[in-house]
Amino acid sequence: MAGEPAVRPRLQCGRRRLESGTVDVRSGLTNLLAEYLVHGLDVARGAGRGWVVDGRDGALLCGFATQILPAYVRATNPHVVSLCFELDGVAPWLLAVDGLRVDLRPPNSDDEPDVVVAGSPVATASVLDGRTTATPLEDLGLRVAGGTRPELLPLVFDLFEEP
Repeated sequence: MAGEPAVRPRLQCGRRRLESGTVDVRSGLTNLLAEYLVHGLDVARGAGRGWVVDGRDGALLCGFATQILPAYVRATNPHVVSLCFELDGVAPWLLAVDGLRVDLRPPNSDDEPDVVVAGSPVATASVLDGRTTATPLEDLGLRVAGGTRPELLPLVFDLFEEP
């Protein structure tokens, strides 16, 4: 019908159904905050003004990223790689990508990630969102803190479509 949206989200038990999955209400609100933070930064840059996204905001952005990253894996991804994030003020999380399959979860003691990244959640959110390039990490407040194949780091940040 004319004037109706092409996709009509359905509400199910406090969760909003999306084309690629579901997020809970809290995550939906975090996404709204993320939109303000990220696009506020875009507007401020365009206006030549400062805009600060602090560590607490970065932690919220990274928390939300753990819920939406599986929907953004490039459809042509042939890689198998795992990355553990140990970010300031954020519980550690493991990102394992095998082609189009993505596993995001807290790391186990027997995990052997390819790369361990530590440091700023703000920088991590900015890189995952495609707002900042991933190198050099040190300039962003991030560092490789270990892993079995740390040379794979550049590959990891190229696994995802820009949201």
